[in-house]
Amino acid sequence: MGSEWETLVAGDREARVKVTGPVLDPDQPYLFPSVGEYPIYDSFIYHAMLADQHRNEVFREAIVRQAPGATVLEIGCGPDLLWSLCAADAGADRVVAIESLDDSARRAEEMARDRAPGRISVMAGLSTEVTLAERAGLCIAEVVGCIGGSEGIAWVIEDARRRHLSPGARVVPHRVRTLAATVCLADLMPDGPGVPESVVPYVESVFRAADGFFDLRMCVGGIGYEGIRSTTGEVEDLRFNDGDFRQSGELRLTATRPGRVDGLLLWLDLQGRCGGERLDTLATRTNWLPVYVPLLVGEQVALDPDDVIELQVSCELSADGVHPDYRFTGTVRHADGRRIPVTAESLYGGSAFRQSPLHKALFGAAEPAGPARDSRAGQPAVRP
Repeated sequence: MGSEWETLVAGDREARVKVTGPVLDPDQPYLFPSVGEYPIYDSFIYHAMLADQHRNEVFREAIVRQAPGATVLEIGCGPDLLWSLCAADAGADRVVAIESLDDSARRAEEMARDRAPGRISVMAGLSTEVTLAERAGLCIAEVVGCIGGSEGIAWVIEDARRRHLSPGARVVPHRVRTLAATVCLADLMPDGPGVPESVVPYVESVFRAADGFFDLRMCVGGIGYEGIRSTTGEVEDLRFNDGDFRQSGELRLTATRPGRVDGLLLWLDLQGRCGGERLDTLATRTNWLPVYVPLLVGEQVALDPDDVIELQVSCELSADGVHPDYRFTGTVRHADGRRIPVTAESLYGGSAFRQSPLHKALFGAAEPAGPARDSRAGQPAVRP
């Protein structure tokens, strides 16, 4: 099937997105927007999280080891109360679950009454806005983005320690690192970038949540370590139990095989508790997909082994004061002495539209035009 186009609507504007087929094939490289930051959830997303055995094993082991006898706070419990129920079953003294999406909070309350009557209290709202009756000794916060800090977890945990947690309280996850390497999306997707038809509503929902079109953060599924072309480096190191959040610094990537590169691939190394099992989201298929960050460079970049990309990473909060923007600035340094300036960015919102090669190819050349015809039904849930 050849590529086709579908119309997207955000506010009073329209744009197009390239569609590659009806459904995604998880065994082949595919694009999917990063949705948790906005937040966008529906039955498909929730099911994917519940079915994610590798992710669940890491969290469950950490909770079972630390919940007995504790007052537990879960931030972002969702409708299924997975970790609140796990903590209660493990012997927690009391569990408070907070959920920002109204419908999910209502369903979580029903779940608490059915599965753990009198043991779990559900509060609707944002954890940064509610007030708890008592402080907790264990905090479970699965507001981890496909870039570790992209859902604002550093700010959320800092607020929780000030207002919700007792001194010395433990946090699950214990540590989240965001790793990076170079990649060539053009080689991974030789027919050009596009999204399956089933993914189009999620792309549109991100634009609607951001109230406009911009170069949204795109994930790449269906790939592993075989797709990267350099050594790995560290973009973030979030140590929640040490209060140490490093989200900027130097990134140095050395080419390990010859070929062109057109972007950075970012993924997670997550640890549920100190000394516990780790989860590498590039080595293991999980609902945390690697993020592709396109390079902005004036010429094609082809690397030979031992060529180096040196980047300065900066992370600053976006206009909403919660979600960070990531920027990369530096140089491609060839072994023969040639240097090429390069930049990249992965922003929460408000950036230019179709600035990167990926977004130009994915959304076409025409500018959004209004007035829009708002005809799409069945959108994923977006927090109002």
